Amino acid sequence: MPNLEVLKFSECDFFCQEWEPNEGEFLKLKYLLLSDPELKHWRADRNHFPRLEHLVISIHDNNVLNKIPSGFGEIPTLQSIELRGGGDSIVESAKKIEEEQLSLGNDAFKLYINKF
Repeated sequence: MPNLEVLKFSECDFFCQEWEPNEGEFLKLKYLLLSDPELKHWRADRNHFPRLEHLVISIHDNNVLNKIPSGFGEIPTLQSIELRGGGDSIVESAKKIEEEQLSLGNDAFKLYINKF
């Protein structure tokens, strides 16, 4: 999947509730959507998604994902994170990534939070 640019997981069930992509697996990915991911642990950074521009996470009901990996703060191409739903902890992790992006000079970065 090194040429994949858009990836959308809808109501996805990660069987082990843990996801750490392989380095080199998503070299050209620009858009990642996770809709109701059944993840407890997600490990990723700029080495996993070096060209990611947009991250969208949509959470309904009692989803277990409670944070975005802090390594997303170091992705130089990241333009936006959009949260649809989710608890306070995932919002807090998104705000920390926003702070990191702004501290690195990415003034164009946008964080969108839509609580249901």
